[in-house]
Amino acid sequence: MKASGQDSKGLAGHGRAARRNLALGAQRVSVGARAFGEWLSPRLASSKVIELATITVLIGAVLLIVSEFLDVFRIEGVNGATIGASSGADNHGYALLVIGVAALAAVFIARSTRQALPAFAAAALGVIALGIVLIVDLPDTASSGLTASHRIGDAHPAIGFWVELIAALMVAGGGAAIAWGTRDSG
Repeated sequence: MKASGQDSKGLAGHGRAARRNLALGAQRVSVGARAFGEWLSPRLASSKVIELATITVLIGAVLLIVSEFLDVFRIEGVNGATIGASSGADNHGYALLVIGVAALAAVFIARSTRQALPAFAAAALGVIALGIVLIVDLPDTASSGLTASHRIGDAHPAIGFWVELIAALMVAGGGAAIAWGTRDSG
């Protein structure tokens, strides 16, 4: 009986040591997994931000191009009837179309090279587009008086104004986000 009792104690002693080693191993794995998660999390978040920002710039650039063909403002007469309208191309000579194409090129270069400089260029193009919208188009959308056809009218913003305003903000913000996300690259 002694022999079997000693065997029992021997296994019990090994069992405690094995459980302790297993617990220490699990703790080390947990610490390692947590450290890997902390290392990986910002990288995943950054890549998601860059992808979202890229989509934002692409959509914004296309909207800048489209806005050139939409009415930026319409002129209503005294009776409320529309007596005139002006497209983006009429108002600033396809400037936002050129900016939209350049922003598309800049974001493609920024993503393919993983460099921040083309992304900064896209953001700067968005700021320039915003300047055109606010300096050139905004005053025209709120003007009133005699029209070229000698009628009294009030200008009101049309869909093109809102599209170009939102598009310029998208390109500027998205370009800045890409530049921020790729600033450590290269």
